[in-house]
Amino acid sequence: MKKKIATIIAVVLLSFSQLKAQLNEIGINVGLVASRYTVGENFPNDFTIISQGRISTGYTAGAQWMIGPPRDQKLPYLKLEHAMMVEANFGRIGGNINFQTRPSGNTKPTSNELTFVNYQVDVAAMYMAKLNRFYMLIGAGVTNHLFRGVKVGAANEFRSANNQLNEFYFSSMIGVGAKIDRFLVTGRYQLALTEFGKPTALIPTDINSHQLRIGVAYFLIEKHRGKNWGSIYYD
Repeated sequence: MKKKIATIIAVVLLSFSQLKAQLNEIGINVGLVASRYTVGENFPNDFTIISQGRISTGYTAGAQWMIGPPRDQKLPYLKLEHAMMVEANFGRIGGNINFQTRPSGNTKPTSNELTFVNYQVDVAAMYMAKLNRFYMLIGAGVTNHLFRGVKVGAANEFRSANNQLNEFYFSSMIGVGAKIDRFLVTGRYQLALTEFGKPTALIPTDINSHQLRIGVAYFLIEKHRGKNWGSIYYD
């Protein structure tokens, strides 16, 4: 697992070192998240069945900084260019797990859906390969769970899930995007790389997080830099 994280970080840093940035852009973003929790073991003992639950929806909002090639260069051919984006978001993201107990004897089995909710802060760095208006992105991020709660069945109250879900975890992401003027639309798949949830007496198996994120960013500030900028920039 550590090798996977190190490889992703190395790719991002190497890509950053190859940039010949002429354009700095800073802005804000909002996003929708579809999240699913998966479990490492469905039958952790003779009395318990655990499985992934329904997809949970959530949201994110934050800011981003992108550096890359000059904007709107008029070229007679397609050219692959490179960009780098750093993003920081606050979000409310959760997941569901189905939990069934099978007591011995004639006791009727009981089933519950465990609903998790997390308020969190994400920081991610992404390398972006640009072809015309389209991007392919790959990156890594770290998440800090500010609040971890779980609701059992139809109960209205969230209990603490601090012992079930980790406070921090690292993730990888891959996706695509398109940029029109100052708007950037992205879609990405995000997977937890380090331990996301650990076994407890309530759920005696590990938990992982899978997320599909759709986001819209708007760049409020554009700053060009570079020697002889006027000779290569077109309005």
